[in-house]
Amino acid sequence: MLFRSATTLKPGDQRHSFPTAAGDLGFVYIATLDSGRQSVRLVNRGMERELTTASSHAQLIDRTLVLIRDNTLVVQSLDPETMLLAGPSTALATNVGISSAGHGFFAASPRVLAWATASPRGRQLTWVDLASGRRIPMGEPADIWQARVSPDDRTAAVTFLDPLLRTLDVSLVPLDASAVARRLTRALAADTDPVWSENGDLVMYRSLQGGDRK
Repeated sequence: MLFRSATTLKPGDQRHSFPTAAGDLGFVYIATLDSGRQSVRLVNRGMERELTTASSHAQLIDRTLVLIRDNTLVVQSLDPETMLLAGPSTALATNVGISSAGHGFFAASPRVLAWATASPRGRQLTWVDLASGRRIPMGEPADIWQARVSPDDRTAAVTFLDPLLRTLDVSLVPLDASAVARRLTRALAADTDPVWSENGDLVMYRSLQGGDRK
């Protein structure tokens, strides 16, 4: 199978990471520059546009860009005519976590936006309805590293650090304040990077069981 590069390093680019599909608009990715600055770029019909700077990965959901800047989760609208950001950004939450690799502790869909705050006592997964602005904490505070929302917006697959064994595992957290989280993995080796199947019936994850990534 032959693969074609979707992006090409430009002068001053150090690396490209975190490509995220944006529906009919193409996809966004993060370009880390030699200066250390991270730029959000939109690739649409073969054309690239610089959108803004960020401290994490970014998602473009229904022409709304979601990202973390200086540990603050912000959203900003995209003008569909110019394919550039329009108007000021809006801050939704502060002290939002970012992994050592640069992936923000948030996940977005057209109806739900979930994030985890960073604090010495743990991170709280919270969702906000973009239409009403209602915010509800989900599950118990934990050392959460990653969060992925299911296609039906009802469950988040999260990577967390077990407080006793100090191992990384995957848990399923229902996006319902009255529901209880269900642990998906219990291995001593690290299990991380959960990804939902298209219909939401399966969760795939990366495992170090046996010493190799699977």
